[in-house]
Amino acid sequence: MRVIFKVWAWLFGFPALSKFNYFLFSLSLRGMGIYNFTSNLLSGESWLIENVVKDFGDKLVIFDVGANVGNYSSSLIYSGLKVKRIFAFEPHPRTFAQLMLNAEKWGDYVVPIQAALSDCKGEMLLFDRVDSEGSSHASLSSEIFSEVYKCKNNQTPVNVDTVDSFCQRNQIKKIDFLKIDVEGYELSVLQGAHNMLANQKIRLIQFEFTQLNSTVGVFFKQIYDLLSKDYSLYRLLPHGMQAITEYNPTICEIYGYQNFAAILKSEKRK
Repeated sequence: MRVIFKVWAWLFGFPALSKFNYFLFSLSLRGMGIYNFTSNLLSGESWLIENVVKDFGDKLVIFDVGANVGNYSSSLIYSGLKVKRIFAFEPHPRTFAQLMLNAEKWGDYVVPIQAALSDCKGEMLLFDRVDSEGSSHASLSSEIFSEVYKCKNNQTPVNVDTVDSFCQRNQIKKIDFLKIDVEGYELSVLQGAHNMLANQKIRLIQFEFTQLNSTVGVFFKQIYDLLSKDYSLYRLLPHGMQAITEYNPTICEIYGYQNFAAILKSEKRK
């Protein structure tokens, strides 16, 4: 393999071939599960539900963190999962109002919670696009809009809670599936679940890792170090999962849209 690498570097290491090499690199990223954001099928989210979550049995307790208007919660219900309760967390007032309307057709299965989840309780500013208020891009970081989206933002004070605090108040003993989509603040949500993680009370975690994580200064290594002792980590693919058996910065620190799954090592998979 080293010989092939050396030959390739010698034959294709010309500035004139940079576009060709970049094209091959871009294709490889898609095959690795990166930038496949156009549908739940391509992102691997549908595969995870069908092949992992459904094996968890019935009366599932699910946290949809960053629920937006509830499309993901809806897909969980209509997938045929045997759900006891989905707690859908959405802090943005306008988006939460739409989530409440959508939740009416799901009965008691979905409980909308108007709050962001992070590593501490209190109140924080939620930033959003001025040109599309209530968008799915709302974040606790203003830099995301100036550095990534290149647009003006507004700000709204929102309530912030933690997974541990919410579970303690509501006597939730375990979470079967914790889905996190919070525009770069996934690590903070996990840090706010310290007790639940330490006691192995969360069976499965799905989280995004994107260019937004670089904007807020989060490395994948921080997430890997937090979870890898008790969890097996995987990058989601359209047709399965690729195990992350060890931390490798070349492979792990790729700041492009991708979904990861962390499954308790004590879980017996079929």
